[in-house]
Amino acid sequence: MAAKRPVGAPRVREWFGSAEGQTFLAEFAEKKKLDPATLTIGQRGKLSEHVIAAFHAANKREVYTVGHKPAVKITGKRENAGGQKRTVTVSATLGEIRDWAKSPEGVAAGVKVGSRGRVSEAVKLAFVARPVTPATDGGSTATA
Repeated sequence: MAAKRPVGAPRVREWFGSAEGQTFLAEFAEKKKLDPATLTIGQRGKLSEHVIAAFHAANKREVYTVGHKPAVKITGKRENAGGQKRTVTVSATLGEIRDWAKSPEGVAAGVKVGSRGRVSEAVKLAFVARPVTPATDGGSTATA
């Protein structure tokens, strides 16, 4: 069986607003003998447990994960051991990039980033260009 892909609340809300989602929700409420009023999303965007259960029933390959942060792909240049610059694509979350920028290695690279807000392109490119060893990779994937 293939692994389930984690998704965040925006994907659940998108499914909820679609015609397919509304049709499935009506059938789900009838099947589970639920009041259709329980199958709503709150004014502040809170997902009810019934909406999450319906989403999981309708989307077998996706699983809603609270606080899911999608990875971003960044393409830049990295110098290899021979001194040649290679184009690499790195996939990492903004949290990983922010943590690296605040680490001694990031500070030594001369990048600055706050605890909130947008991460600049300069910081992302410095993250890609950093020398990577298996011990310091941190789980990000890089392809040459």
